[in-house]
Amino acid sequence: MSTHLDLYWHVSRGYFVQSPLVPSRIALPAFHRQDRRAIRLHLLDVDPATRGTIAQRDLAGYECVIGIGDPATPESFAENNDAMVWDAALDAFVGILDLYTDEMEAALAAAAGEPGLDATFYFRVQAGGEAIHDREAGLAGCRVLKVIKHATSGLPTSVTASQFADLLEAALADSNSIEWRRVLNLIYGDVRRATGGMIAESAAGLSVRPFFDAPDFFAQLSVAMVGAGAPTYTATPASHSASVVAGGHAGRRYLARVAVDITAEVAAYTGGEQKPADAAKFYRGAPTPTVPADNFNRVTLTVSSPARTYVLNYAAVSGGIEAASYEADIEVDAGATLTLLIDSVDGLMLGLSQTCVVTSKTVGELPLPHVLHRSSVTTAAHTGDTIETTKATVAIAPLGRHSQLRLCATWSRPAAQVDDAFLTARLGGTLLWKQRVGVLRGGSVDVVILSNRNSQSSNLFSFDTESDWLVGSGAINTAVATSLTIGVQLGNAADSITLEAVTLTRENP
Repeated sequence: MSTHLDLYWHVSRGYFVQSPLVPSRIALPAFHRQDRRAIRLHLLDVDPATRGTIAQRDLAGYECVIGIGDPATPESFAENNDAMVWDAALDAFVGILDLYTDEMEAALAAAAGEPGLDATFYFRVQAGGEAIHDREAGLAGCRVLKVIKHATSGLPTSVTASQFADLLEAALADSNSIEWRRVLNLIYGDVRRATGGMIAESAAGLSVRPFFDAPDFFAQLSVAMVGAGAPTYTATPASHSASVVAGGHAGRRYLARVAVDITAEVAAYTGGEQKPADAAKFYRGAPTPTVPADNFNRVTLTVSSPARTYVLNYAAVSGGIEAASYEADIEVDAGATLTLLIDSVDGLMLGLSQTCVVTSKTVGELPLPHVLHRSSVTTAAHTGDTIETTKATVAIAPLGRHSQLRLCATWSRPAAQVDDAFLTARLGGTLLWKQRVGVLRGGSVDVVILSNRNSQSSNLFSFDTESDWLVGSGAINTAVATSLTIGVQLGNAADSITLEAVTLTRENP
């Protein structure tokens, strides 16, 4: 598989397209600070000799310079040190967009503002130093991302060489195996811990490159109960909880390492899992564990998004007070609420004091799941009314300023239908898309139902008004978590329609 990114610029139209065969407009993928991305840049235009078909321009003898920013603002503009060269076999300029240079860092620093920095992708085609095509392509959606920044007090700006060395040393010193792998621009370390050390094994892996010391990702959580009235101790209070909102950049998910210091009774939860690297007292709900039948105290940490409850005082058999200090990895979406709870269940406790403190240690950004929902199980046929009826509900985490939601749906209908039928999608109750499927026996649609326009509260969506297609613009606030419903609607109550399969994906997170 090629490791190059093929970009097709339509000269006449002035934007990037999918390919010469599919000249529909696209947004560029995200780039990251300190990336070195191999690029093949093709210039396309209408070929009069072939009656308007799209052809790639032959630019042998020319060179191409790429960079970021706007030449009109030199302080935030930087070009590659090396020009791209023409490859006649590929009909493309080939080279590297190198964001890991002092000039690129200076340009990004000058343009710094929001945690997710948008930077213009710039290219210039020239011969003998004279430009024949000079274009800023930033409006096509290229993004060069800064490191994450906490909403209030902030995170350190980057992983220094010494910090990376410390992380690596800690992993290797306390692991019986470690496997490094690369996915696009991220490096992952899958570590199987030997004795409760630094990094736990994770299904998603550990992203080392965007890994930070992050004591301020969320404020320290602390709960306690005091016993009185020996020999049977009454717990005061009977339960105690503390909550905090995580920082980070909206629309992002993080792997947070927390330190747990606990002195409490142990509880035999079930219905969850322990990964091989997890500490003995740490138990993961899937997403919510089953509480034990006894009344021994329970200590849990609940994350609102992605929704999951973690048990902090786990044991195979419930019992008396045990003390432990350990670290654990949890997934946390930016803006999620974390709630620490100690609960006596029956108002009673062992001993005079039971406490738990959870502290944020480090945090690394994780790629969000691309597929948000996939179902190939046929839903029951819908008939008997003409009311819009929900067939699937999908939780939607906060979206980014360039995020898109793409829906692929397959439906079927019996023969001899009388009237039209429709497929619908609503985000937080707002109609995004309504597709007429007519009286066809079946089919599939694949459509972008929502596109954010450089803002989390400026969007485009399309819907069928039963007479014409309209492009709607809206101000839906996608900076907060919500839900999307996928539904069906009949034009005649005697007809029927079956939703056969649905896939919802998130693009440009």
